[in-house]
Amino acid sequence: MTSATVVGAGPGGLWGAYQLAKRGVPTTLFEKNQELAVKVCGEAMDRIPPIERGVLYRCKGAELVVWPEAAEKPIGEFRIKADDLYQLDKSLFLEGLWDLCEDQGVEMHRGVAWQSDKQGSADPSRVL
Repeated sequence: MTSATVVGAGPGGLWGAYQLAKRGVPTTLFEKNQELAVKVCGEAMDRIPPIERGVLYRCKGAELVVWPEAAEKPIGEFRIKADDLYQLDKSLFLEGLWDLCEDQGVEMHRGVAWQSDKQGSADPSRVL
């Protein structure tokens, strides 16, 4: 049977690990940091998994406009129009996704960096 390794416990990694495990794929997730949500991003999303933990506000018919002043190069504004937009406490939200993955049977490793098993080259069929 095919198995999957997911590297990184951000929203995409956690949701991907959950979906794989839900479909019966043996899944292992590695997060190199002990704490989740160490990167500053993802405090708002237009689609979220079906969990309430960490959701601060839900806005209907929202438009989010971001002007990244701290960017190295000016890239202009970034707009997201959505039927629903959710403001998150990212740390609590990711902890909720972590718990969802554990409940689904994902083998979870926090504070452990993923190491390839082939002297520095990863088998792309095993890494998401």
